[in-house]
Amino acid sequence: MMGKMWSCAGHLWAVLVVACGAAAAAWAETGAQGSDYDPARLSREGFVPAERVALGDQVPGGTLMLAAYLAGWVLFFAYLVFLLRAQRDVGRELGEVRRRMDELDERIEEGGGAS
Repeated sequence: MMGKMWSCAGHLWAVLVVACGAAAAAWAETGAQGSDYDPARLSREGFVPAERVALGDQVPGGTLMLAAYLAGWVLFFAYLVFLLRAQRDVGRELGEVRRRMDELDERIEEGGGAS
């Protein structure tokens, strides 16, 4: 079980590294182009500044932010529950190994051997 969990963690790290690399590349590309800000061109392309947008047409940023944070915390606690269950299972297996080792020690002390 632990091997699967470490394998999954390795895949997550790989995805994170690739995502960070892609984000850095995109940021570098837009950083080079971001200096040519032209409000007239943006206006011709349909860009409307936020101050001029009707209240009913605005995206509910606060609601979306709260939903994103809620999703993040739900995922965090779900992962925490997964880890706690895995730890409990490992503890049970370790207890079973200890019990078997104690039984084996008692048999050896009694002269019964390991069979």
